[in-house]
Amino acid sequence: MNPLQKKLLIKRDGYRDHPSGIIKFWRDLVRIEPTDQQRQACEMFQRSGRIAIKSGHGCGKTVTLVVFMFHHLFCNPESFIICTAPTKHQIFDYLWREAALRLRSSHPMLNNFLQWSPTKIFASGYRDTWYSIAVASSSPENLAGAHDKKLLYLIDEAPGLKEEAYQVIEGALTQKGNRIALIGNPVRTSGYFFNLFRDPQGFETATFNSEKSSLVDPAYPGNIARRFGKDSNIYRIRVLGEFPFQGDDVIMGYDEVSQAMQREEAARGDGKIEIGCDVARYGDDRVEIYIRKGFEIIHHVEMTKQGLDRLEGTLLFLIRKFKASACKVDETGMGSGVVDNLSRCVRNDPNMMCDIVGVANNGIAIDNKTYENAGTEMYFQLRDKLPYIKIPNDEELLGELTVRSYRFHHTSGRILIQDKESLRLEQKKKGLAICSPDKSDALALTFYDFARNNSWMVNELSYDPKNI
Repeated sequence: MNPLQKKLLIKRDGYRDHPSGIIKFWRDLVRIEPTDQQRQACEMFQRSGRIAIKSGHGCGKTVTLVVFMFHHLFCNPESFIICTAPTKHQIFDYLWREAALRLRSSHPMLNNFLQWSPTKIFASGYRDTWYSIAVASSSPENLAGAHDKKLLYLIDEAPGLKEEAYQVIEGALTQKGNRIALIGNPVRTSGYFFNLFRDPQGFETATFNSEKSSLVDPAYPGNIARRFGKDSNIYRIRVLGEFPFQGDDVIMGYDEVSQAMQREEAARGDGKIEIGCDVARYGDDRVEIYIRKGFEIIHHVEMTKQGLDRLEGTLLFLIRKFKASACKVDETGMGSGVVDNLSRCVRNDPNMMCDIVGVANNGIAIDNKTYENAGTEMYFQLRDKLPYIKIPNDEELLGELTVRSYRFHHTSGRILIQDKESLRLEQKKKGLAICSPDKSDALALTFYDFARNNSWMVNELSYDPKNI
């Protein structure tokens, strides 16, 4: 053992026991400077061993968990760490990848001490007795910690973990030296993570705010504010690191939409291919096209400043390529001609077995006792399907879906969605970048059951819990 190694091993007790030990470890061995917010979180975790951190984007939440992992392994011989996240993608493509990058750039002492593998990070020579393991949370029983006295749980994207998983984790944290750190973007206003910020139950809580983080591009908060508004849920979550407000008149909440965007697998549907198209011609609005197979969006096309003939050709190409059984087109304004031309082409081609359906937002809803028009019905049908579908993880789409409000019509008493012009006027008054909800309209069209209304629950969805 060389003198440097001896010196670092002598300092190990200080890294473990000093009130700022994790911060010293971060600087000495991980060799990067923590931010003020990260230093505060380190001191909390060193003090209590139980911390929950809600975070805006870009504040270094994942590297914070990685440092907690390295520190625990380095300072506690034959320790055991379970790392998890709601999906395999989140744990392996983010947390585990970050661990590999930080280990590679760390002090040679740490780099030689810890060995990285696709599922384990372990002390050299102790692969089976002194390690950190990545575990998917889809099977909560895999999270049981065997009541190890040096057990640490690290949970990334904590709001998305199922309640059953937290029950297993709490059942394993029975010994004095057990520790736990949870971190994530505060997208949900219910569940275990959310409740910790109302009743900490022995946890210390912290917030990573993007406005105050030296890791975040100073232009980022302003860009989000201009696009969505400082009072929007997107700004609260992604910049301030705060839980969303849920307005009583918003059709779709941030929580439900973000879960649909992060879902690994959609529920098993009938497998039909259907296309939805929101039509625009030259101008600021865009043509948006989504294609779904059952409950999963499998393709997206965006067109700007293209003539209707180009759009019709694109839709015919997509119908043939994907063998679509239905193509639903917004026939308001320019869309009526598109519907007529597509219908004529399909009738003349015996190989295309596709229903061309024109849907007018102001048209009569199928359930016309509940909804004022078809446009409103489309959005509420989409809301009902959110727990089952998988949609693109698109910031712009997220903003469009979570901003539309509704009211009850003053004479009919039926539900009525906020119209596009009212939405644009509202954005203009707030000084926001004016945009049209073209993506959300196209998505709602794609999932719209124009003939069956709510019978999709019976006709399409498999109720086998394994498929949800």
